[in-house]
Amino acid sequence: MSTGKKVTLSIIKADVGGLAGHHVVHPDLI
Repeated sequence: MSTGKKVTLSIIKADVGGLAGHHVVHPDLI
């Protein structure tokens, strides 16, 4: 289970990172 959770967290972190980068480009969307 721990391995699956790590993979899920990695995917979530990647998504959050992408959203953060998008917000940096468009700060008005924050």
